Amino acid sequence: MIREYETLYIVSPELDKSGIENLNGKFKSIVQENGGKVIRLTRWGKRDLAYRIKKYNHGFYVHLNYFGEGRTVDELQRNLRLNENILRYITVRLSEEADINSKESMPDADLEIKKAEAPAAKDKESEEKEEEKDKNGGNE
Repeated sequence: MIREYETLYIVSPELDKSGIENLNGKFKSIVQENGGKVIRLTRWGKRDLAYRIKKYNHGFYVHLNYFGEGRTVDELQRNLRLNENILRYITVRLSEEADINSKESMPDADLEIKKAEAPAAKDKESEEKEEEKDKNGGNE
């Protein structure tokens, strides 16, 4: 039975860009060789880790969305587990039954999410203004 899955994995920060691309190509080919279809591979870029993993504070995040069977996921996870450059990975089943032709393959993408520091600073300023209003009895 073909299902839709997504796998997120974190690559060691010591690996250069070409090394990461080689890994991504390897994992995409594993999916295809085991009867799956890659929908999209998205590189999220280098990010801070929530906690240290193998003495690293940063890692390259990659998101892989694909169709496949149980053997496809098993083989992909086996290769992720055996690769020393993969710090962590997680696979999630998105749908119970899927039509492999329901989605077209999309080109690989780079996703740069900006850190939400600017809105946090604005929130802090507005909180300070509210506190000032409270101290002054609502009059400025």
